[in-house]
Amino acid sequence: MSRTCTELTREVENLTDAQWNFREAPDRWTIDEIVEHTGLWEIA
Repeated sequence: MSRTCTELTREVENLTDAQWNFREAPDRWTIDEIVEHTGLWEIA
């Protein structure tokens, strides 16, 4: 596991569902969406 992946996992592993899915505004991404997007980008 890369250092970045390890650090990202450490940062988000204890988030509540509310934090994970919080959307600041309709046009803003949630943490969940950002992490998913980053993971998919890394695979490509």
